Amino acid sequence: MKTNNLSWNDLAVFICTKCGKDISKETLKEAGEPAENLKNYLKPELNAIGFKGKIRIMTSSCLGTCPTGEQAVAYISNSNPNNKGVWICHPENDKSQLLQEIINKSIEL
Repeated sequence: MKTNNLSWNDLAVFICTKCGKDISKETLKEAGEPAENLKNYLKPELNAIGFKGKIRIMTSSCLGTCPTGEQAVAYISNSNPNNKGVWICHPENDKSQLLQEIINKSIEL
């Protein structure tokens, strides 16, 4: 087994793609896949404020949380693998709050 350098310094964020399939289309304004749309919102916002290379935003298959009508977003710290968790949010209504939570979590590290 080998180890390798990570492409992110502080935090990895995984957005579940399965959750989006269970979110009512009536609660979504944007066309397309909710997890991909959320990733496409978060990445440029974080890069623009100086977190490029520090936080990695990725989509993932099922995270095993399966909230009804919401999005599961997991995170894990590079420096402390015990610092991990899951946020549950609506991918559109809560995206600004999620962005702030990700920033706060990265600053804590």
